[in-house]
Amino acid sequence: MNNIYDIISRQLAEGNLSAAEQQELDAWLRTPANADEYAELVATWNLTGKANFNIEVDVDAAWSQFKQITKTQLVKKTKGRVISLWSGAVAAAIALIFGIFSLFAPQTEQIIFSTTNEPLSSVLPDGSVVNLNKNTTLVYTYNANKKQRNVELNGEASFAVTHTGDQFVVKTHHNTFTKVLGTEFNVKAYNDSKYIQLSVVSGRVLFGDKGSNAEIIKGQQATFNSRRHRIVAVKNIDMNQLSWATKQFNYNNDPISTIATQMGEFLNHTIVLPTNCDNICYTGKFDNPSVHHFAEVIATAMSWSYTITDDKIVFKNR
Repeated sequence: MNNIYDIISRQLAEGNLSAAEQQELDAWLRTPANADEYAELVATWNLTGKANFNIEVDVDAAWSQFKQITKTQLVKKTKGRVISLWSGAVAAAIALIFGIFSLFAPQTEQIIFSTTNEPLSSVLPDGSVVNLNKNTTLVYTYNANKKQRNVELNGEASFAVTHTGDQFVVKTHHNTFTKVLGTEFNVKAYNDSKYIQLSVVSGRVLFGDKGSNAEIIKGQQATFNSRRHRIVAVKNIDMNQLSWATKQFNYNNDPISTIATQMGEFLNHTIVLPTNCDNICYTGKFDNPSVHHFAEVIATAMSWSYTITDDKIVFKNR
């Protein structure tokens, strides 16, 4: 276990790892608890790395202290907020590394959230509520001097933004952005996809990039093509696409194949349908359903039988 903290320490300090070290770190991060701990350690490191002055310090000794710090719990979550807990020794070690001896350092705070196999709900330091979907990384930075709240997002997240008078901007890949003051919206922007999707639940936002952007209002869903640098579609919201956060599904004569895809992702199960289901539709509601509840409801409605394994729901004609 100690070796993994040495690897994390080298990654934070130097930015590069060997192939073997990267492989070991990736394997360790597959455990959700480890991924959460890693995100907190990175957040702590970034919080302390904003100032740099010409001061001669014993960096090796200070870094050794920081590696010891990473073996303890630096960050605890209280009511959805992440609060740093510093002892005198911790603060001294970080001060030695970065030379933070000035009262004129920029007034910034930064926090990082990261998810793997499970969504995460939390509260940002400004009081805004954020829900992160699976495999999502979010970096929140507040600059008190500039009165700016900036979020860097890789993945999918829904926001209920608290109106403070400070600008709130969600930055996504290819220099795209969503700019608001106070509203509720969802952004889907995984770095490996050329499409960024915005759904506005309340209020209005400015969406796009510097060359091409538009105001999207409550009830609208917009899709931006980051390669063509333009909005390619604006339509009414399909609230079921936000069900990963709301946990509510409302179907009205929707294709069973579409329902299987959405519910399978939500339940972390592959849903296998009987053959010749292309023309079958379903009407009904689900409120945070369990695997067994969903399977029982659909099987009863369709007169199917079903079996459940660790990662599949298999429906069959009776």
